[in-house]
Amino acid sequence: MIGGSGGGAIPQVGGSPQAAVTEEAASAEAADTARLARECSAVVQAVTLARWVEERPRQVTAGEVLRRADVPAAGAVLGVAVPVRVRTAADVRSCMCAGVPG
Repeated sequence: MIGGSGGGAIPQVGGSPQAAVTEEAASAEAADTARLARECSAVVQAVTLARWVEERPRQVTAGEVLRRADVPAAGAVLGVAVPVRVRTAADVRSCMCAGVPG
């Protein structure tokens, strides 16, 4: 409570004024960070690929990249050129997908 003159105590919502300013700054920083992430092509491609994998889970190799058979489709989803002969998804940087559950 913050003391008031004559009208009794005024309840303080959300802590001290300094805490409110700090929370507001942190919220603005988080919003700016989210905007930058949405504008980052690597993040956009990662989200696009994750959504594609989510539609129909795909197997990954021991190196945690997509199997060779899935590389052309992944390239099409991402809008990237994929060589005719691909040894592994690791050969196509845009198609690397570490940690995708198989």
